Amino acid sequence: MQIFGITSQPAEIQQNLLIPSDIAKRTGLKNARPVNVKLIELGLQTKHRDHKNRIYYQLTEKGHKYGQYQDFNTGKTTRRNIRWYENILELFQSILSSAPTPLLQLF
Repeated sequence: MQIFGITSQPAEIQQNLLIPSDIAKRTGLKNARPVNVKLIELGLQTKHRDHKNRIYYQLTEKGHKYGQYQDFNTGKTTRRNIRWYENILELFQSILSSAPTPLLQLF
């Protein structure tokens, strides 16, 4: 990508793309951590560590319905991140509205 002067790629589905902290803000959660935990519990992504022990996530087959990979050029390297379609908000809101209040306070 960098060779051609491209710093990002367009979305496959034309919806706003969200990162976990955006999802947290829009659903009333404190930060991205509980969002990532819930995405794993829902079977939408898996958590891994690279050779430098940094966390990264991968979409599952089910997760491709709600998100996509997007590559970003950081100047030195290209990073691959998951961006979530706005329809993930509906899923989160239905889960959070059915959860007991003490559970919500944990997040």
